[in-house]
Amino acid sequence: FSDSGFSTRIGAAGGSYSPSGSTTAITAYARWVGISTTNLLLHVDAANPASYSGSGSTWTDLSGNGNHLALCTGAVTLGGTSRTVTAPTFDTANGGVFNFDSQYDCVNKSSLNLSASRTNFSYFTWIKPSSIGVFQSIAMSHRSWANTLPIWRFDIAADGKLFFLDYNGTTGFNGTSSGTLTANQWAYVGFVRDGNSGTFYINGVSSGSISTTTSVTYESAGVFNVGFDYRDGVNPFSGSIGAIHYY
Repeated sequence: FSDSGFSTRIGAAGGSYSPSGSTTAITAYARWVGISTTNLLLHVDAANPASYSGSGSTWTDLSGNGNHLALCTGAVTLGGTSRTVTAPTFDTANGGVFNFDSQYDCVNKSSLNLSASRTNFSYFTWIKPSSIGVFQSIAMSHRSWANTLPIWRFDIAADGKLFFLDYNGTTGFNGTSSGTLTANQWAYVGFVRDGNSGTFYINGVSSGSISTTTSVTYESAGVFNVGFDYRDGVNPFSGSIGAIHYY
């Protein structure tokens, strides 16, 4: 096997691979260097030293928009109660990932640098959930206990399907993907909103669409959070996150 054409290798040991013995199946995962940079708002990659060196409290945004994510620490009001939020653990496995294994592990930014309010966006991320069976929040924007801004939420439902919801006094999108995730397996998952239509993706393949008659406009203000529901302090994600691409 050769890794020619890949600039970032997950779990790479060198430039080539010479397995011995026999196998019945091989699963390969790649974080492609050729991601689209058009309208790219946020790009962080734990396997890229330019994004995270292996230490420190900042996950650096590679998009050039200055949307650097802070590894959480300190006291925050969640669900009306003061809680201590914590940073996920960096692990060199698979080239570099963050492990979310505590109830209040998170990375976030107090307010994203957006050029304008928006109704269209795309959110993609490499994740490996350690378990399926409970509701888990992958990412949430732009709401906290202190404000009531329009929000969107991207989650894993208890049955393993992806879930997306947005809200601004009235619920807009509210639905799940057709496909499901598997515990302890990497997946590149995403949701693309185009006006009043939205499409889920799992590993580059469309996994169902949803629609709404209520259009929610997202503001630039408000916390963007990865790891749990930042408003109510519930639904923690358990597993690993390797990269985020937000358009």
